[in-house]
Amino acid sequence: MQEYLTTADRSSVLTPQPALAFAPETPGDAGPVIRIDPKQSFQSIEGFGYTLTGGSADLLMQMSPERRHALLEELFGKRSGDLNISELRLTIGASDMVRQLYTYDDMPFGRTDPELRHFSLAPDRQSILPVMHEILAIRPDLHIMASPWTCPSWMKKGISHGSRDFLSGDSRRILMAFLFLLAGLTVTALAVRGRRWTASAIIVATSLVVLFTAECLLGLLFLLRDHPFHRTHGHVTGDFLNVMQDDDMWPKGRLNPVYIGRDAQMAGGMIHVLAAYTASVLWLHASDNHTTRSGMLAPRYYDAYARYLVRYFQAMQQEGIPIESMTIQNESEENFNNPSLAWNAEQQRLFVANSLGPELQRAGLKTRIIIYDHNADHIAFPEHILADPAAARFIDGSAFHLYAGSLENLSKMHEAYPAKNIYFTEQMVIEDTRNGVPWPATEPIRRIAIGALRNWSRDLILWNLASDSEAGPHILEGGCRTCLGAITIDGDHVERHLGYITLAHVSRFVPSGSVVIASNDTMPSGLGNVAFRTPDSGYALLVTNEGPAQGFRIVCEGREVRATLPHNAAATFTWN
Repeated sequence: MQEYLTTADRSSVLTPQPALAFAPETPGDAGPVIRIDPKQSFQSIEGFGYTLTGGSADLLMQMSPERRHALLEELFGKRSGDLNISELRLTIGASDMVRQLYTYDDMPFGRTDPELRHFSLAPDRQSILPVMHEILAIRPDLHIMASPWTCPSWMKKGISHGSRDFLSGDSRRILMAFLFLLAGLTVTALAVRGRRWTASAIIVATSLVVLFTAECLLGLLFLLRDHPFHRTHGHVTGDFLNVMQDDDMWPKGRLNPVYIGRDAQMAGGMIHVLAAYTASVLWLHASDNHTTRSGMLAPRYYDAYARYLVRYFQAMQQEGIPIESMTIQNESEENFNNPSLAWNAEQQRLFVANSLGPELQRAGLKTRIIIYDHNADHIAFPEHILADPAAARFIDGSAFHLYAGSLENLSKMHEAYPAKNIYFTEQMVIEDTRNGVPWPATEPIRRIAIGALRNWSRDLILWNLASDSEAGPHILEGGCRTCLGAITIDGDHVERHLGYITLAHVSRFVPSGSVVIASNDTMPSGLGNVAFRTPDSGYALLVTNEGPAQGFRIVCEGREVRATLPHNAAATFTWN
C-alpha cells in the first residue's frame, strides 16, 4: 500500500511515504478501524476539476507559450505527479471573474434579438477557445460541463423595452413604497403646516420614519457588501439578506421593504444611502432590467433563451469542444452578484419542460440537463422540478454548492430521486489562517471532498482554476474579491494553493470511471474517509485526521494495514 501525505504545516504535500505492508486481519484489536467493503458500491465518478473562468483563461494566455503548455500538462496530464484534472466547468458567457461582462448576443439598450441573428462566440476567441483547444490536445477525454451566469439582458423581465411586465411583483413593491413615501410626506407636511398632529398623521409619519430608518440600515449593509474592504462575501451580510428576502418570511400581498434596498444595490452601487431610498424606486429598478445583474428571464423569451443555449452547444461543438452537460443557471437563487439571473423552482420547471428540453431534443444534442446548481440548504427547489414528469424526463440530475447547508442533504436528494444523479459543482477554497497558522488542508478535504463523495456526488468541481495575486481579475461592479484560484499566475510565475491540494488528494489517484465503495463512518474518532475502486481493479482511500495524532487500521477483504496520521494531516492510500 502506498501513502501520500499532506501535513498541517505543509512541510509534506502529497509526499510519498514508505510502503505499508498488508497482514491478516486481527479481530478485536483496540483503536479506530476503517473497514472497507468493495462488494457494496455506490455512485460512479465522472471527474474532478475546477471552473475555467474568462479571467483564468486570460491569465493563462498572458504566459509564455512554453510555460503555459508546461502548466497545462501538469494540470491536465496523466503522468505521475500531474494533477490529472478530468472535468472542467465552463461559463456560458461571462462570470464575475472577468475583466468585462458579456453574453453571446448583447444588444444596445432598447433593442432585442429573439431570432439570435447577432449570436457570436467572438468574446471567447481571445482566451477561452485557444486555452480549451490546448487543453483538449493534452486531455481529449476531458469531461466538460457549462453553466450560464446570466441570459442576454434584453431577455430579462422588467420595465425596459416597453415590457408588458411593467407591474411585475418587484415593480409593484417598489411603486407601493414610493406612493407610501409621497403620501407620508404629504400628510406630514400638511400636519406641520396646520400645526395639528392628527392620529392618522402621527401613524403615517411614524411608519415613514421606521421604514426610512430600516431602509438606511439595509442600504448600508448593501453598500458594505459591495465595498472592496468588505472581505466576508456571502457570510454574515449575505446570509442575513437572503433570509430577509425570503418571500415566506412576509405576509403575502404586503410590502416587503427589503426589496427596495435590494433593487438599489442591484443598479450597480449607491452614491449614498439617502438617495437610494427615493432614486431607486423607479430609475434603478428600470436599469436593473437591462443589466447583467439579477432580474428574471421574461416568459416570452423562454424559447429564445433555449435556442440561445442550444446555439452555444452547437457552436462549441463546431470548435471541437463538446459540452457533455449543462446546468440551467449558476446559483439559481442568487440575485446580488454581477452577472446573475434569478430563478424560482416553478420557472425552472416550466423552462425545462416546455422550452429547453424539447429544443435540445429537436437539435439532436446529447448535452445533459442538470438543475438548481446552488446551495445544499434548499433541496426543495430541485425536488419541486423533478416531481413533474414532463420536466424530469429531460433532467439528468441536480447540482449543489456548499456556501450554505449540509452535504447530508445530497443523500436526502438521492433518497427522494435515486434515478437522478447528484453533482457538486462549486466551492471556493481560499487560503486562511488560524492564530497565524495556515488553514489546514484537512478542513476542505474532509468538509468538501469527503463530504460530497460520501453523499452521492459524481464529481467534485471547485471554483476558479486560476487568479492573479489579488484574487482577480473580477469586474468592478460586483464579483468575488476573495476568490483565490487553485493557482495564482503572475506572468510566468505560478503558485499552488489550498484548492490545488484539496483536489489533488482525489484527482491524482481516482480516475473517471472509478466507483465509491462502502467504508464505515470514523468521524467520532476524528477520522474522515471515503473509499474507491478504480477501473484497473485497484483501490484508493482518502483519510483526514482532525483529532490528535493517532494510529488506525485499514481493513479490506480480510487483510489489514496499520497506519498513523498526525493531527490535521490528510493522506491518500492506494493499493491493488
